[in-house]
Amino acid sequence: MTSASQGTVQIVTDSTSDIQTQDAEQAGITIVPAYVLFGEEQFRDGLTISGGEFYRRLQQKGTFPKTAQPSPQDFADAFGELAPNGPVLALTVSSKMSGTYNSALIGRDMALKDHPDATIEIVDSLLVTMGLGMLAQEAAAKAQAGAGIEEIAEWARDTASRTRIYFAVDTLEYLARGGRIGKAQRLLGGLLSVKPVLEFRDGEVHPLERVRSRAKAHALLESYVHQSGTPERLAYASTTDHDKAREMAGRAMERLNIDDVPVYTIGAAVGTYAGPGCVGVAIVSSPG
Repeated sequence: MTSASQGTVQIVTDSTSDIQTQDAEQAGITIVPAYVLFGEEQFRDGLTISGGEFYRRLQQKGTFPKTAQPSPQDFADAFGELAPNGPVLALTVSSKMSGTYNSALIGRDMALKDHPDATIEIVDSLLVTMGLGMLAQEAAAKAQAGAGIEEIAEWARDTASRTRIYFAVDTLEYLARGGRIGKAQRLLGGLLSVKPVLEFRDGEVHPLERVRSRAKAHALLESYVHQSGTPERLAYASTTDHDKAREMAGRAMERLNIDDVPVYTIGAAVGTYAGPGCVGVAIVSSPG
């Protein structure tokens, strides 16, 4: 973790942002990891289990993994370490998908008992994976440029409200078994060969389309990118099909004349529900 100079806003997020450890350290972002459990074995997302190892385990027959949000104490420890150095802004995964936001609120109250003069603000992003990751990384850049905590928090809420996440999954099995299927429940029971295309909107999963192949699902994802002109920002993510995500990002850069379209690797906490073969895109539309 990079220490902040006195007064610089410090950004905290959770591991569902799928920011790689080295990128978080470089940006000065503190990551509070979620937990992934295979039976009696407990791992800290991104710290004690890698994405590769997680997906190998996930595809083996046996115990289906479970996840647990970071505890209030996890957040209290992070906030307590940062508080003496300046204001703290935490951006969390959607409260409709996880108890992480609530843990952060309780953790803030715990930290403030020891640091009563600290400034700690929590924003429920209503986002996940690369949508949250982009938000946190840009917030950190604004902090390093000298923006204040209220300015960054207001920007984050506005930007999050303009962010749409679309993703194609090989199967709804993982979302359904994990209890995160949301309004896509009605897509269950269809043909096994059908590939669902879903939208993460207003903090939860919504159904969009059912197509017959991965290729058609990926084509749909790319079509959404071009529906509303040139986006303000764009990012792709994948659980296991990283080559496909990079290929789609490359085409987006070429077609939209965008210099940088990051590609995130979806870690264990989100991958528990997305499953192998998931590819997604987060689109931040331009204001107005």
